[in-house]
Amino acid sequence: MDRSFPLIGGGELSLREHDGRVRIAARRPEDRQGLWKGWLLGPEGRRLLLGTFLPEDGALVLRRDLARSELERQGLWPPAGGEAVLAFQAGPSGPERGLSHTVPAGWASVRDLSMCFRDPVLRAAASGVSGSVCRDGAGGRLTALPFLPGRPLPLTPLFCLMEPVCLEGRLWLQIRLDADGWPLPPKPKEPDP
Repeated sequence: MDRSFPLIGGGELSLREHDGRVRIAARRPEDRQGLWKGWLLGPEGRRLLLGTFLPEDGALVLRRDLARSELERQGLWPPAGGEAVLAFQAGPSGPERGLSHTVPAGWASVRDLSMCFRDPVLRAAASGVSGSVCRDGAGGRLTALPFLPGRPLPLTPLFCLMEPVCLEGRLWLQIRLDADGWPLPPKPKEPDP
């Protein structure tokens, strides 16, 4: 089965089924509005978060490869379409949105971000990254990097573990670390009542 749907929110979603797997590809224009999330829509209003759109060749792209049986189990087969949602709006751009920033209350500026990590690959990726902040918490540390639209994303090996958060009106990318400096996934969100 090959199908295409227009994405609610702009763009297109395509599905290709082969050998019990479903390859999902979504593409939308790069508009520099912020972080976009993609959803697969199923029957009876069911939804599945596919992930975050990433910049690629002047567009925003999202790809997933899922088992058809898993989509059936979740009540998402056959798919009814897709949606692109602006999850976090980018702040102003230009000189006022440069690398300098104010340290949010309760956080401390980090001089050498590489020293926060235990893994040598992450230490190397963090070397030279500026503008980060941290704070200690129960069982570990939170580290945050300013989100700067139009600039390369720092610490790309940790992209999937970064959680966008708003601190004093600015968008930051937060990373949880355990007490030994190993990355942890973001804490699960409580469902809306």
